Amino acid sequence: MYQNQVELNEPLALDLYEIAEKYGQKELVSICEEFLSENLRLDNLQVMIDFIEKVGAELFKNSVLQWMTWNIQDIKEKQEEYKIPQSYLWEIASRILKNSK
Repeated sequence: MYQNQVELNEPLALDLYEIAEKYGQKELVSICEEFLSENLRLDNLQVMIDFIEKVGAELFKNSVLQWMTWNIQDIKEKQEEYKIPQSYLWEIASRILKNSK
């Protein structure tokens, strides 16, 4: 039983997020989102995008989009490695334009 304590790694956080969401454990969902956001890297970006698309994690999606906006140059250099949905690209472009004003 969950008692407000958990040691996470990436695979566990992904699995636990889905279970917590299913059973309405909002605090645990938030813990998983925070962990995944803090551990986002180029080498796990596609896994995170696929996860968001699978489960519809809107709050986490926002964190990923922000991270992608901050790291757009690195992503651009390796763009052939990613299958980024067009809606993400539009959102990133919008954020970049908004920040440049």
